[in-house]
Amino acid sequence: MNFDYTEEQELLRTSLRAYLRDHYSFEQRRQWIATTEGRNSKVWQDFADRLGILGLAVAEDDGGIGGDAVSCMVVMEELGRSLVVEPYLESSLLGVRILQRSGNSAARALLAGVVDGSEIIVPALNEAASRFDLHKVQGRAQSVTEGFLIDASKIVVRGAPWASRFIVSAILNDELALFLVDASQAGLTINAYPCIDGGRAGDLAIVAATVNSDALLATGSEAETLLAEVQDLASAMLAAESLGVMARMHEDTVEYTRQRRQFGQPIANFQALQHRMVDMYMQLEMARSATLSAVLRQGEEVAERALAASAAKATINEACQFVGQNAVQLHGGMGMTDELAVSHYFKRATAIETQYGSRDYHLLRHADIRRSA
Repeated sequence: MNFDYTEEQELLRTSLRAYLRDHYSFEQRRQWIATTEGRNSKVWQDFADRLGILGLAVAEDDGGIGGDAVSCMVVMEELGRSLVVEPYLESSLLGVRILQRSGNSAARALLAGVVDGSEIIVPALNEAASRFDLHKVQGRAQSVTEGFLIDASKIVVRGAPWASRFIVSAILNDELALFLVDASQAGLTINAYPCIDGGRAGDLAIVAATVNSDALLATGSEAETLLAEVQDLASAMLAAESLGVMARMHEDTVEYTRQRRQFGQPIANFQALQHRMVDMYMQLEMARSATLSAVLRQGEEVAERALAASAAKATINEACQFVGQNAVQLHGGMGMTDELAVSHYFKRATAIETQYGSRDYHLLRHADIRRSA
């Protein structure tokens, strides 16, 4: 697939890559993820003030830039290249999508806070029994005088320790519903922990939490539609992030084999290793084509969008495993050390494989959509 970015998209890529090169080096990242907070909050504020990318997916009427899906893909790929742990996908893409499509005026008013970096609004949708299907919800909500009473348990909520608010799914009157819940809400407990890839997540226990009527974002078919959009958008943007991750693993591996010498010559001269690095590159290019297909179809009819998203996620999950394992193997024992960047990229690639659906899950989803179409 031949595809050229626009001049504005190339400028976006160049400016973001330059900022991350100067302010988000591998060593800086290692230091930040080892702290109690697990990040440098100044980076997030720079994303808002210096780069403006926190408002990229926010409509101009809501104070954002109104960028398209391809521009968001450019950002996600660059964040992947630098292993950025900030909750950009969760808040600035997925959270924004739900808030903008909810039709809730109070929720849309929060978008200004997302743009300026003061609000981090994270979807809390996964449950222990869901197995990647966001529509399988066991959490419950009921109407009360003050608004709604919510009881729910959510697991592996990426960015939970840094969130100011959560978007929580629950069943209300036998229908799916989405609620906006403040992180400081009485009855909400966050069990935060580090992830293998350096990011932070948390499990949410929501027990008899009372929220006001403005907290209801969507119900019924509207909520079902929003969750389907979130699934497909997350798959496409994780695929974009994986391109940056895999590109760095491939580049670092090629460079390492040019420096590592055996039998008086660089191991990059060995034909068997050249074949493996070419295979890594082919996997990366196949993943790129599948990602572009998914991103370009974000605005298409539901079935077409979902087919492209699941095809991309299944493709990049396989590619992440192939490229990651070969990168580590070609680095030898050094590939498993914490000091070498490739081990951190491998961990992120492994984490991406299970976010918003494994390869098997998306293959089955793709087949089910084809059969029902």
